Amino acid sequence: MPTGSAFVSCQLIDAETGAHLWADQFDSDQGELLEMQDDIVTRLARALQIQLAAVEASHVKRTHPENPDAEELAMQCEATYLRWGILPSLAQADYALCERALEMDSRSVRALAILAVRSQARITNLVSLDPKSDLRNADEYSARALV
Repeated sequence: MPTGSAFVSCQLIDAETGAHLWADQFDSDQGELLEMQDDIVTRLARALQIQLAAVEASHVKRTHPENPDAEELAMQCEATYLRWGILPSLAQADYALCERALEMDSRSVRALAILAVRSQARITNLVSLDPKSDLRNADEYSARALV
């Protein structure tokens, strides 16, 4: 390690199970320690957001597997979005959960917001097969969520 630099290794471990949830390493000049601290907190917060959404969604699946309601389906969809983003091969079936949630409750803000962000993200990440349609969908989902 060069003089004048700081190296930090962080891990997030489940205290009950010992399962490894997240790890990252940070390297910075000693004069930039506050920026490194902010970076650590930001990445940890993001990892926790993803983990908590996934835990809540799995809890919902266990407690009401035979009859999930719209909010539960939307939470499962949100967990997928936070974990995988818009990767179609990993998440396509799970995004159908948001659509099922909307069939049950056409005003599900969580489902509408996830689908709006997903439609918009396809365009900005240049993976949309039909940008005009995705833009229309993003606008529609957003407008419905705001009503």
